[in-house]
Amino acid sequence: MNKTEFQRSENLSFEIDETLQRRKPKNNKGLAVVIILRSLISVVLSLVLAFSLLWTYAYTILRGPSEDMKERFVLAACEKPYTEWIPHLVLPSDEIEAIRERQGD
Repeated sequence: MNKTEFQRSENLSFEIDETLQRRKPKNNKGLAVVIILRSLISVVLSLVLAFSLLWTYAYTILRGPSEDMKERFVLAACEKPYTEWIPHLVLPSDEIEAIRERQGD
């Protein structure tokens, strides 16, 4: 075999660009922006997922078939100030107050 057989001929109908490489950011600032944006998107999506799971859990318990479980959940959530907003996602305020009054009797 001759070495010239494997060389590219100049009369091809298309041009081969041998300088193309993987896409790289032009500078480190662009890379930092991409990393920060992807991190923020991940955090936001994680918060959305956590909130939707919390809402689904509360909805299932509070609208489910068990009235006893509903009352226990409302009373347990209303005991702490940082969780008393959870029953308000699903139930109206007057129903929550009625449950709290029944427990006080």
